[in-house]
Amino acid sequence: MATSVRLPGCSVRRGQWETCHPLALARDGALMAARLGQVLYWAACGLALLTFGFVAYLILIVGVPHEDWPVIGIISAMGVVVWLIGRAFLYVLAGR
Repeated sequence: MATSVRLPGCSVRRGQWETCHPLALARDGALMAARLGQVLYWAACGLALLTFGFVAYLILIVGVPHEDWPVIGIISAMGVVVWLIGRAFLYVLAGR
């Protein structure tokens, strides 16, 4: 006995995807892309947060000398770039 699969806009049996309306399958793929965009955005936010936490640790706990401030600036800029890449994933894949 074949089981039915419910997608938005169609109801088909397993193995008969060609009978389903193509827009319903496209809508389902767009939802998956939006979720992927959200996951990649939050992963990039977490990585950027770790980067900024590392910079704060270096400044507050370790006490970075003044000649190493350009390195701290580069590490901070890398955190911003990581966040921007995550934001781009969210914009492209989720449309936000």
